[in-house]
Amino acid sequence: MQLRSEPQKIEKWEIVNLLSSLVDKSLVLADHSAGGMRCQLLETVRQYGREGLVAEDSLPMWEAKHFDYFQGVVEEGEPELTGPQSQEWFNRFSVEHENIRGALEFARVERPKEGLRFVANLWRFSYVRGHLEEGRNWLQRLLEVAPDEATPERAKAYHGAGVLSISQGDRVAAERFHKGSLSIKRELNDRTGIGYSLSARGMVAHERGEFDDARRAHEEALAIFRDLDEQRGISIAVINLSLALQMQGDFLAAKPLLKECISITRQSGDRRNMALALNNLGIIEVDQNEPEAAWKHLAESKATFEELGDPWGVALTLAGIGCVAYLRGQHAEAYETFNTGLIQLKQMGDVRGAAQRQVDMANMSLDIGDIDYATKLCHEALSTFSEMQDRWGLAHGLACAGAILCEIDPYLAAKVWGAIEVLRDQINAPIQNMDRGRFERRLAETRARTAAAAFEAAWEIGRKTPLDEIVKTALASLAERIDILAGSEPQRAQENRLGTRP
Repeated sequence: MQLRSEPQKIEKWEIVNLLSSLVDKSLVLADHSAGGMRCQLLETVRQYGREGLVAEDSLPMWEAKHFDYFQGVVEEGEPELTGPQSQEWFNRFSVEHENIRGALEFARVERPKEGLRFVANLWRFSYVRGHLEEGRNWLQRLLEVAPDEATPERAKAYHGAGVLSISQGDRVAAERFHKGSLSIKRELNDRTGIGYSLSARGMVAHERGEFDDARRAHEEALAIFRDLDEQRGISIAVINLSLALQMQGDFLAAKPLLKECISITRQSGDRRNMALALNNLGIIEVDQNEPEAAWKHLAESKATFEELGDPWGVALTLAGIGCVAYLRGQHAEAYETFNTGLIQLKQMGDVRGAAQRQVDMANMSLDIGDIDYATKLCHEALSTFSEMQDRWGLAHGLACAGAILCEIDPYLAAKVWGAIEVLRDQINAPIQNMDRGRFERRLAETRARTAAAAFEAAWEIGRKTPLDEIVKTALASLAERIDILAGSEPQRAQENRLGTRP
């Protein structure tokens, strides 16, 4: 078989006729599913051609040309992923995903330094389109083989790996990656980059439940971005700062920040950050029992994420939408909405987000009397938060566990709530309004079932007991109930009433 080692010169006007001829002969497939025509070789033809290139030792040259082309595509599209044309470019990257994978594998072996630059430009695509594990793996593989130099590309790759790691609940790796990114940016005196790294490290502190530290990091980042008039940086720092304020119950400070962000992002065309700000504003309105205002903002957020093809963003909004349905008394609809979000988050590998949805669903199940299913959900979520050492998650999960335990062992419930009181003081995160009514009802019921002195004594013991011990005891009690009540009739009745479970 004779193959040319150099491409034959083809005039542009000849291309359409040549492709049409190949399509007519069924050697090339014309695919119109991606919104335009794409031409693909039959797999047998592809393999035949590849074998020929290997035989005449031309494959490396063609793989290099393939890499160069898609590196150009990614470099052109990456700045657009945060602008008005983001949907178009996210879609194009999705269509070219297999080609991108092939180019990355070539670069990993043959051109790792350029490959690091390539993959550093892809982390946002992996994050938004839900390729968390794959995106992180590619970043780590290229970081390992590329020269260990203090370059903007390495700093960017570290940053992307940190974002994907925290999305998977791996705070240790996220902290390591963001620390490496910040170190390089300081060495390069990249003030804009320093601001982004500070904001990212603030999110790591947020995930640890260290909201005061998170606020300080976000405030420092925001000051840098305001000084530089970096509008996108301002919007990111504002979203992150408002989230920390929100977790601490400071809605009065968080609301105007989110409204500022929505204004900035509407003007700039940064639709994803606009959707995030709308979602967070809606969550505050849910907590303040403003379901109609919340629905308006959450619905716009969800629609925007759907248009962007952002499955994580859609799953995020489903939590707030489920809460609105719950406030309206639409329990079955709320359950199905939470359940859909839970399934999506699990599929994307967002362990922490899935655990949060499980606690929400457990609380709903408790409210309608299905303690069995609530116990299963709470046990799984609390186990996750314990493994992650997520202190806000533990406070959230333990509150649910206490509500369950007050039906089983009211004294243990009192210990759990005593421990939560200390934990919430430590992380400066009071119980949120939407959960307060449920907590106060359960607390009153538990007090009514127990002697006052014994209840207070148990509460004080809980305050003094190490948190790990309280969590271990609560998990053991929940597990015991699960073993006893497995396959009970109330659980099956709940399945029939509210729908299929994940």
